[in-house]
Amino acid sequence: MPLSRPSLTSLQSRAQTNIATRIDGAAPTLRRGILGALLAELSGALHSLYGFLQAESIESNPYTAVRTLPQWASIWGVQRRQPTTAAGAITLTGAPGASVAADSRLQRNGVEYAIDSDGVIGGGGTVDVAVTAITAGSDGNAAAGETLTFISPLAGVQAEAIVTAGGLTGGADLEDIEDMRQRMLAEIQEPPHGGSKADYVRWARSVGTITRAWCFPTYRGPGSVRVYVINDDYAGPELASAADVSAVFDYIDSDEIKPVGLVIEDPETPGTYINGLEVLAPEAEPVDFTIDDVPDDPAARVRIEAALQELFRREAVPEGSIALTKLITTIGAGTGVDNFTLSAPVASPSAPAGKILTLGTVTWL
Repeated sequence: MPLSRPSLTSLQSRAQTNIATRIDGAAPTLRRGILGALLAELSGALHSLYGFLQAESIESNPYTAVRTLPQWASIWGVQRRQPTTAAGAITLTGAPGASVAADSRLQRNGVEYAIDSDGVIGGGGTVDVAVTAITAGSDGNAAAGETLTFISPLAGVQAEAIVTAGGLTGGADLEDIEDMRQRMLAEIQEPPHGGSKADYVRWARSVGTITRAWCFPTYRGPGSVRVYVINDDYAGPELASAADVSAVFDYIDSDEIKPVGLVIEDPETPGTYINGLEVLAPEAEPVDFTIDDVPDDPAARVRIEAALQELFRREAVPEGSIALTKLITTIGAGTGVDNFTLSAPVASPSAPAGKILTLGTVTWL
């Protein structure tokens, strides 16, 4: 436990009591007395020392450390995931033959992007070009159909560009310190065993953009493994991009990582063998809610929706269910709502194969 730090007032009171009991006739509480001034200075210095010791006690072990957690984690080979930049393709529209120079800049919601290479508007009046966000982070991700705007107009090219079907993906923020702590504790508590269930989850979450992962051993029979991954920063309709899934597959399937013997018999061609590793992004299975008898209090409703969102993020598992009692408890606990009626769902929701439960639409009656 971190060191408890006494308040400045308690330190001053303690010092005054000590002086008064040890020196006959002393009056340390006099407003302009020399003893009072000395005790105030001493108490302030001691309070600062307690503050230093408290901060150091927090950093003294990996369970509470914040500033030094990356150093603690590095002992077990866990490195903090660094921010990455979003990239993808956009469609430019303009006069046929108009040129677009590499490094031309566009922006969206305060995020700046650079065109990767030169381009020329085709005969149909459009051309697709690759762009990369200038600054790393999830803010650079954008769904298909969103608009980017040129910072400086180009001759013969419309000011607005449209994100193509693949979206702008791959942007991730610096890993949250608590997420890193959980990965480190998993490494400590569940050390690698050459391909255990926990190993696959740990390997998947080592890829920079992956925030959640699950492993399903022997999913298609002996020798097979299915890994589900989610990138909570991805802006597209899926729960992770194709690039995210590919990156996880390539990492786990590398010679340095993949356990020997990860092969299965091809169900479509008996007698031949294929890689037994599958990496997928689960599809969302929204759960809609109908809640009645809740006061018309916007703040209370926002709290309820936030609590449900957190529940689904914490409890949902691909192809799994969430108990109805947990949903009811979450709505009522800590939200200031004493009575309510949950009209839907009426039973514990479950996700079919390949899907994961997510919060859908909340209807208030």
